[in-house]
Amino acid sequence: AGVDFVVFAPRWLVGEDTFRPPYFHRNVMSEYMGLIDGAYDAKAEGFVPGGGSLHNMMSAHGPDRETFDRASAAELKPQKIEDG
Repeated sequence: AGVDFVVFAPRWLVGEDTFRPPYFHRNVMSEYMGLIDGAYDAKAEGFVPGGGSLHNMMSAHGPDRETFDRASAAELKPQKIEDG
């Protein structure tokens, strides 16, 4: 693909015994991500609307340590993500 585009709409997180933030992964093509509005659930702080990040092909990326620790200890009850 030349370009992939995704929009995260309001949604429910309801999986039991799961790690809910985006997991560590690698892509076969470079990934540029920008945040237009709302919050990004893989970074506790520092990724604000208007910001962006670039991950080159095959470079591993995922949540920061603070987000990982908080998600690992969170009570896993149904949660609605309102702001995408």
